[in-house]
Amino acid sequence: MPATATSDLDVTLPSDTEIRMTRSFAAPPRLVWAAFTEPDLMQQWMTGPSGWVLKVIGGDVRVGASYRLEWHRASDGATMGAGGVYLEVRKPERLSCSERFDDPWYPGEAINSYDLEARGAGTILHQHFRYESKAARDMALSSHMDDGMRESYRRLDGILAEAIAREAGTLGA
Repeated sequence: MPATATSDLDVTLPSDTEIRMTRSFAAPPRLVWAAFTEPDLMQQWMTGPSGWVLKVIGGDVRVGASYRLEWHRASDGATMGAGGVYLEVRKPERLSCSERFDDPWYPGEAINSYDLEARGAGTILHQHFRYESKAARDMALSSHMDDGMRESYRRLDGILAEAIAREAGTLGA
């Protein structure tokens, strides 16, 4: 994969309770890992649809540690919160956590896994979401979560490109 290549989000349904999303990034796994685990970076891109702002609470990424995410929309004061526990942490290749929303838009808890695969100068991200039921999975799908993720990942592309440019400038000095 050339260093400038990215791809759109590929969404599949491996079972009645699962969603799998795959996307490539033009950055090595260590930079993509940082974008998914460092609160300052997460707040720059993980905002979903336009108008939302993310606040990350709890940045200790280790098995058993909890995390909390809160999104705020200034236009109408809306908030959305979610949290969970880190279940598996293998830097920079795999991150898995539970997820439960404060005001659930799907019933129960989900288990989210993120696998980062080095591919040339880039990374293939495989996301796996497992829900408690088919109804919960279908509710998540109907929320257009993939549209919000596409928009967020486009922002992440820019952040990763800036990180690569900064490294290249440092290495060339």
